[in-house]
Amino acid sequence: MRKSLTYIIALLIILLAISAGCSKQAQKTDDNTNPVKVTNTVNLNPLVENIISEKYVNEMRCTKKDIEQIINTAASYGIENPFIPLRGISTEYIMEVREEPDALAIIYPHFSIRESIKDLMSSYETEEKHDVKLTIGTATWVTVQGQEKLFLKLNGINVSISSAKPFKKEDFEKVAESLVEIKD
Repeated sequence: MRKSLTYIIALLIILLAISAGCSKQAQKTDDNTNPVKVTNTVNLNPLVENIISEKYVNEMRCTKKDIEQIINTAASYGIENPFIPLRGISTEYIMEVREEPDALAIIYPHFSIRESIKDLMSSYETEEKHDVKLTIGTATWVTVQGQEKLFLKLNGINVSISSAKPFKKEDFEKVAESLVEIKD
């Protein structure tokens, strides 16, 4: 009987220690960084709300977690309202949101988008470039080391769209024309 009581007391002490450790970890995460929660604190663009789904919408899929990560990462670059495409080249989903030295990068299966308040084009030695008129404004096609990239500026944010895979320029232009600000 005494052995059972000792085991029960030991088990209670362990459970108390674990629960105390968990509550301290939860308190630690609030270290003056205020990650955005899409649920209540951000008014999303209704067009963006339409593609937030576990299913594909217009061959595009993203989750609330993806949107939160994009907003939080963009903030570290001074971008208050980042852009996201509503259409892709093919069936697309956000594979990764990455911090690069000078830009937020959103990686999809068939292309990637970089966003920065800095001029993205100036960091490349361009071989060739020409402007193209899109429904959202003028964009510039630039050839860098034999690879074409599309650059444009929207509301003070420099955007580039590129791919390591072969593509049609018209496909990238459609992606660019579908760019919308995440927040309403």
